[in-house]
Amino acid sequence: MLKKIDSTNLYKLIIRKLLSLILFCFRSRTAQNLIMWPIAKRFLGLTYSEVVTFYNGLKIRVWLSYLDMHNRILLFYSNRVSLAWEPQTARLFVRLLEKAEKIVIAGANIGYYVIIAANKKNTKVISFEPVDEIRTHCLQNLRLNNLKATIEKEALARKIGVAELFVNSGDSTLLHSEGHVGGVDLYQLYHLMITV
Repeated sequence: MLKKIDSTNLYKLIIRKLLSLILFCFRSRTAQNLIMWPIAKRFLGLTYSEVVTFYNGLKIRVWLSYLDMHNRILLFYSNRVSLAWEPQTARLFVRLLEKAEKIVIAGANIGYYVIIAANKKNTKVISFEPVDEIRTHCLQNLRLNNLKATIEKEALARKIGVAELFVNSGDSTLLHSEGHVGGVDLYQLYHLMITV
C-alpha cells in the first residue's frame, strides 16, 4: 500500500533527493558548508526530518534541526552509501560485533551504532545518552526498527559524580565547549565493566 504524501512533503522530498545527488557528485567541503547546508535549511526548513535506510534495511530518523555532521551525512548520503556516517569505523564496528555478547556505547546520540548493535541477535546493548531530547530520538529510532537496548541517562566517565555537560545543536560533550545544559550525572566505566 502506498503512503499518501501531501504536496509540501513531496516538494521537500524531491529537494532533499536533488541536494543528495548534488552533494554526492560534488564532494567539496566548501560547497557543502557554504552552499548546500544553507540551501537545505532554506528549502527544507529546520523542522525537517526524514527516515532513511542506512544499513541492511535498518532505518533511522534524522533531523535537519541538529546541525551536527552526523544527521547531515545520514540525511544526504544514506540513499547512496551504506553506513554513510563514519564508514570505516562503522564497518569495523560491524565486524567486531560478530563475536560480541555485550556492547557498551558511550554517547548513543540518535542511535546509529545502538541500532546496528541491537540488530545482532543475542547481544546485550547498554548505551549512554545524557541529553533528554537526543535520548528520546534514540529510543524512537530503536522502536522504528523493533529493536531493544538499554539507554542510560547518565554520561559514561572514569568516576562517579556530576559534571558540566555542553550541548551545541545535536553534539554534546563533557569537554568545555560552546553551549551549556548544566550538571549531568556520571556513571563509572569501571563499575559498568564489573557489573555487566
